[in-house]
Amino acid sequence: MTCPYRIRTVRFRTGERLPMLVRRSDGLPLFRPTVYSTTMLRQRNLASNTIRQALRSLMVLYLIADERGYDVEARIRDGEFLSLGDITALVTAVSSRIDELDVGKDNAGTVVEPATAASRLRYIRDYLNWLCSWRQHQLSCETDRYLAYDRGRAEMIGALEARIANPKGRNTVNRREGFSAEVALRIAELVDPESPNNPWDDETVRVRNFLIIMWLMGLGIRRGELLGVMVPDIDVRRQTVLIARRPDNPDDPRRDEPNTKTRDRVLALDEDLLAATLDYVINVRGPIVKRTHARHKFLLIDHQRGRALSSAAISKIFVELTAELGKLRVDFPEIPERVSAHVLRHAWNDRLSEEADRVGMSPEDEKRIRNESMGWSQTSSTAADYLRRTIRRQAAKADLSIQKEIFSGNKSYREKESME
Repeated sequence: MTCPYRIRTVRFRTGERLPMLVRRSDGLPLFRPTVYSTTMLRQRNLASNTIRQALRSLMVLYLIADERGYDVEARIRDGEFLSLGDITALVTAVSSRIDELDVGKDNAGTVVEPATAASRLRYIRDYLNWLCSWRQHQLSCETDRYLAYDRGRAEMIGALEARIANPKGRNTVNRREGFSAEVALRIAELVDPESPNNPWDDETVRVRNFLIIMWLMGLGIRRGELLGVMVPDIDVRRQTVLIARRPDNPDDPRRDEPNTKTRDRVLALDEDLLAATLDYVINVRGPIVKRTHARHKFLLIDHQRGRALSSAAISKIFVELTAELGKLRVDFPEIPERVSAHVLRHAWNDRLSEEADRVGMSPEDEKRIRNESMGWSQTSSTAADYLRRTIRRQAAKADLSIQKEIFSGNKSYREKESME
C-alpha cells in the first residue's frame, strides 16, 4: 500500500531547506505539523535533517491514526486524547522501519535501534504536548473543563513518557562495528577499477566509486562530509583537504543538502589518494562537467547529468558493494553482512587504535588525534561508540590472559598436564 504522506523539502533562494509533511494525493502540507515545525523547530535553528526526522516521526503518528480510524487533531481539540490502545500501537509502529514510499515493503517490519524508536516517541510526545497547549490556551483556566483537560493531557503525556525506552548500552552484541585491516584490503582490491570482480560496469563509475571508498576508508569522514567537498577545498601543494561546514549553502543545488555534523577541519591527503583524486578530477569529472555544462564545484558528481552526487546515490553504491562482498563471505566470514559509509568510519577508528599501539602512542595523544580527525571537541566521549571492535578485541585478550594466569597457578592442573 502506498503511504498517503511523504516528506517534501523546499529550497529557498537563501539556501535554507525546509522539510514539510505533505499529502501525497495533492502535495499540500498538513497544516498543524507545518505550523509546529516552523514555529517550534525551525525557530530553534535546527538542521533541516533534524526537522525531517521529526516530521517522519509525526508521519508515523498520522499513519497510525488513519489505520485506527481517528483524527489526531480532533481528539486533542475535544479532549478525548489518545487511548492506551492508540499509544500501544504507536510504540509498536515507531519500533519498525517505515518506508515513506511504500508501507507494504518487506523492510516496514524491520526493527530499528531502541534509541531510534525512543527518539521518534519523543518527537511525537512533544508535538502532542504542543497541540494540547494550543487547545488549552483557548480554555479559561478557572473552569472545570480546563482542569479536566489538564488531567487528561498529563495522563496521555505520562503514558507516552513511560514507554520511551532509555537505552543504557547493555545490549552490545551485533551492534555496528568496524572491521580488520585484512577486510579493508579485500574491499580495496574489490573496488579497484581494474578488478574483474568490481561491481560496476562503467569504467568512469568504477573510478569514481573507488575514490569514494578510498576517501571514506582513508579519512574516516562521514558520507555528508564527503559529498560536501568541493574541488577548491583540495590544496594540492599542501596535500590537504578542507572538511567545511556550509549549512544552507545557496550554491548547493541539491534539495536534500548533505551536512557536516561535526566541526570543520583540515585533513592530510596521502600522495596516492591525492593522485587518484586529481586523476578523477581531470580525466573523469572534467569531461562530464564540460559535456553537461554543470556549474557547481562539488567533487563527486552524477555521471549522467553532471549533478552533485546525492546521499541516495552513495547508499545505492554501498548496497551494490555489500551484495558483491557477500559472495566473498563464504571464504572470508569476517566480512560484515552490511557495509556502509559509517561502518568505514568505525573501521578507520580501529586502524588508528592499531597504529597508536604500534608506535606506542600515549592514550592522551591518541584521544587528541582521534577527536581532531573526527571533528569532535577535545572533551568529547563519542570515541567509545566507534571503538567497539577494538575494545572487544582488547577485552578478549585480557580475558585469555587472566584465564591463562589462573590455570598456570593451579598446581594440580600443571601436574596433570605434565603427566599427559
